Amino acid sequence: MQILSKIDSSEYIDLNKVVEWFIRLRWIACFGVFIALITANFKLHLNLPYIILFILNGLLFVINLLFAVYFSFIKHRNLSRREMRIFFNIQICCDYIILFFLVYFTGIFENLFSYYFVFHIILTSFIFSSSVVFIYVTALIALFGGI
Repeated sequence: MQILSKIDSSEYIDLNKVVEWFIRLRWIACFGVFIALITANFKLHLNLPYIILFILNGLLFVINLLFAVYFSFIKHRNLSRREMRIFFNIQICCDYIILFFLVYFTGIFENLFSYYFVFHIILTSFIFSSSVVFIYVTALIALFGGI
């Protein structure tokens, strides 16, 4: 049985705008995490592993830069639905992994960052079918359950 995404439907004609939107949101997240870390360190004096958190934020910056460069390079080319699906899956997996580690190193369930998973799952549900979103949610629950 092949799991089809909403990308395969005729409703998603201009996916370039969705990719641009994801990249823009990631830049906002990168800037927001940087400001939050500076505030937590110098204003609130929280005891957090700042070196690891800044490295994760730098990784988010570099990954998004790679996504933006890749997207700009291929933007004028017509992507097949398969290529777009792969690009979306890579972006979402990277987002989940970095967000998971940010949440992990800042206190897991005591952390307000954990609510960003709900926001990201909602975004994912706009792009992929419910069966794909179910796989992502199951993986996240297993990841949190493993901790």
